[in-house]
This record gives sequence, structure tokens and C-alpha cells, in this order.
Amino acid sequence: MLKTVLILLLCINLFSKTINFKESKYIEALDQSISKTGYITYKKDSIETSYKNSGEILIFREDTLYIKDKEKSSEIDLNRDIGKKIYFTLLEAINTNDLSNLELYFEIKKENNEILLKPKEIVASYLKNIKYKKEKKLEYLHINMLNGDRITIEQID
Repeated sequence: MLKTVLILLLCINLFSKTINFKESKYIEALDQSISKTGYITYKKDSIETSYKNSGEILIFREDTLYIKDKEKSSEIDLNRDIGKKIYFTLLEAINTNDLSNLELYFEIKKENNEILLKPKEIVASYLKNIKYKKEKKLEYLHINMLNGDRITIEQID
């Protein structure tokens, strides 16, 4: 019995990876910066994001974003919200080191261990560019929006 439980736990861990991250946002319209920390858990068929001091969990699975908290849950069809879809597709591509899913949305350029994503027409109306560096861990992910807003994510474990 113990052997079965150990094998089961090992299999779960093979398909699951959690990273601790810091997210910084600059909102130009308010001239305000916000920082928070949280966790991103990569599972075999989903990505879960949660923030410290928040009961909300975001679960990305296929083309749907599930938002769950202690009291309620809701769903967003990501085919109708391309910005959120690209965000989670980007997280997935960075985790797996497979940029092929991003080729629909970006021109991909690699230079000096850094990946620069230049938006194609489908997303160029709101994204300026995305730049990230990942070696053994995600050093940084910079998302620059056309409206002046910026998001930076850094792995902190």
C-alpha cells in the first residue's frame, strides 16, 4: 500500500511544477505601481495562478479561464478575450520552452539569451512588445502595452 501511494505521489509531481513569483504592474493612466507575489502551478492539463493574501485562484485549461474563490466561481471563454488567452499561452510556452504556440501572435527573435516577441497584427492593437529571459528559471518577463501599462514577472524561488 505504501509503495502504491509513493508511486502515485511521484507521478503527480512529474506532471506538476509550482513556482513562486513576484508581479509588478505599472498603470500609466493612474501613474501607479502595484506589486504582489503568488504562485503559478503548471499541471499536465492546466495552469493555476494564485496570489498571496487572496482567496482567488485562476485556472487556465484549454480555451477557458476559471476564476474561483471561496464564495463563487466563473468562467471566461478565452476565444473572446485574446489578451488573457495570450497571457496564459505565453506562460505555458515559457514553461515548456516551446515557442511554436506563440508564432500565430508574434514574430520571435532570440538574442543574448533573451527572447523578444514582436506582436503581429492580431495583437498589435494593444501590445507593444514582450521580452523575457529564462535559463534554469524565469529571470524576468516584461510585457509592454501600447497604452503605457507594463507588467513584470520574476521567479523568486
